[in-house]
Amino acid sequence: MTLAPLFSPRSVALIGMRRTAPSLGHMILGNLLASGYSGEIFLVNPNADMIENRKVHKSIAELPPVDLGVVLTAPKLAATVIDELGANGCRTVIVITAGFSAEQEEDILKIARGHGIRVLGPNSMGSFAPGANTSFSPIPIAGGSVGFISQSGSIVVVAQESLVSEGFSGFVSLGNKLDIDEVDVLEYLGQDPSTQVITAYLESFSQPMKMRNILTEISRKKPVIVVKGGRTVEGSRAVSSHTGALAGDFRLTRSLLQDCGVIVTDTIEQEMALARFITKFGVRNHSGIVTISSAGGPGVLAADEMIEAGVTLAELSQETVTRLSQIIPPSGNASNPLDLVADAGIDRYIDTITAIRDDPAVTTIVLIIVHPVLIETEELLQAVDQLELPIICAYLGPEFAEFDHFDNLVVYQTTREVAEILTQVNWYHTWKERSAGANQEHLEGESKSAEDLESLLTAYGFDFPDTLLTTSIDQARIWAGSHSAVVLKLKHPDFSHKTDSGGVILNITPATIDSAWEQLQAIYAGAGIVDGMIELQPYYSGGLELVLGAIHDQQFGHFLLLGEGGTLVEHRDDTIFLPSPTTREAVLHALSQLKFYRLLHGYRGGFSVDMDRLVDRVLALDKLITDHPHITELDINPLYLLPDQMVVLDCRSDEAS
Repeated sequence: MTLAPLFSPRSVALIGMRRTAPSLGHMILGNLLASGYSGEIFLVNPNADMIENRKVHKSIAELPPVDLGVVLTAPKLAATVIDELGANGCRTVIVITAGFSAEQEEDILKIARGHGIRVLGPNSMGSFAPGANTSFSPIPIAGGSVGFISQSGSIVVVAQESLVSEGFSGFVSLGNKLDIDEVDVLEYLGQDPSTQVITAYLESFSQPMKMRNILTEISRKKPVIVVKGGRTVEGSRAVSSHTGALAGDFRLTRSLLQDCGVIVTDTIEQEMALARFITKFGVRNHSGIVTISSAGGPGVLAADEMIEAGVTLAELSQETVTRLSQIIPPSGNASNPLDLVADAGIDRYIDTITAIRDDPAVTTIVLIIVHPVLIETEELLQAVDQLELPIICAYLGPEFAEFDHFDNLVVYQTTREVAEILTQVNWYHTWKERSAGANQEHLEGESKSAEDLESLLTAYGFDFPDTLLTTSIDQARIWAGSHSAVVLKLKHPDFSHKTDSGGVILNITPATIDSAWEQLQAIYAGAGIVDGMIELQPYYSGGLELVLGAIHDQQFGHFLLLGEGGTLVEHRDDTIFLPSPTTREAVLHALSQLKFYRLLHGYRGGFSVDMDRLVDRVLALDKLITDHPHITELDINPLYLLPDQMVVLDCRSDEAS
């Protein structure tokens, strides 16, 4: 059922209106009228005749059919109210009231579904659309092009305060998400032509797998920005593997959201600052930044912040530099970052901007203002605004908000904030381009099975080194004698992380195998294990160690882990998670984000890894996990990379009980 009655109701009934103010009902009525609502408004209270000079109905039965019912009654009465609204023909209800028991919520949901009613709340602050503000927000709200979804009513107010000048195309306070959830509202805002940017504050996800598909579809058309609440709460998963140890709840959530093209920010203020930027300038690549300032220090710091954030400065052409040298005094700087000197007047600013605007290397102009010496900030910004160019301004002073009212400028308080915004917009722009041209190749084939992990990995194309498992030192000596060097390992379920207990000894020759054998048997003896099994493998050197793993998240399903492997994998944490199932394009992009990536391409004379073959291994694990969803954790560390081989030197897994 459509959510249109929530955003554009033809009639609204406020049920449970108190006779006197202040009350939430009075606030909703005031907001509804202040928003210019032109539909019918019905007030229901069995004990009142008039409220706010409006006729009050004694019961819902007296009302004609209404589009939207707003429930303000006590929890014990809500189920009855919704039943009566259903009989009235109402199909959308906002439950403002809080304090429901689980049983009361179940009763509401059962009755609502019986009537085909969609319910927002309970414990909702309401909703807003231009011309229909059915919320009890204490702040006047302007119409605009930013949609907002929040799991917290008070966060809605924070968002409103951060977006006063731009306004909202609609917002929804989800409350307890008894029925209407973030997926429902995302679908509506994604199709809403007046919503240019979707923003959200979410603490949990009601339909995570459906949400993944919807977010990807929406992000290809318009930006979605999310702040996730509860980022530091650890999940209940076991961490028996390296993969599990590296997988915090928020890290998986963030990787899934970003895989869907969602921009993830840390705060509501950052989210709304980014939304303001996009509504003003749209989405494009900002790969050639020029900073303009009347002081050298702020320009240099801004350049540092841009580069550190991953945004590149424009290399101005010699022709442009020559023109600038005729405008900027010798004591300034005519190369990027531009220093106009403290005595710069408005003409110098305008002439400088005019000189660089047509340079093909320039994508974005960042104007940095430290309170001018000889001119007024307001006059300067007005003059720049009249150029009708998309220019970003950083006003480094406490009154920056006073200047946030221009048509072609957007003003921020710090250059670091500007750098972060440009980085996020560039990320999203790149994601859209990659998504549009992606080769959505998954590994096909039949599901394979095996009794143990090594056999299962082998069935999916993974290679293992020659291996001897034995309790006999004589066998070990003979086997080692046929190799230049070997590795000895403990092989027992009590030693999952063998390296931590000294259970892996490298580069053993026939001359040193006896001492290595005794060392491992001593570890077994200390654990009360007699004649423990020893694993022997050839000793590899000169290669690269990759960690490749998988983990199951209760909300979002399986994720793949890939990155630099070895014994220090958790310490270095040069790793990245990918939601499963994934694609060749996504794997290649994920690998390119690792610091480890340059080692894969012959860093400082090293060998280059066969990237197609490596991606095939990642997709093979993706297929394995898809075929065997009962595996909750799987850890290959390392997958040892050589010029002509990729071998699994160690692996472990865990399954759902």
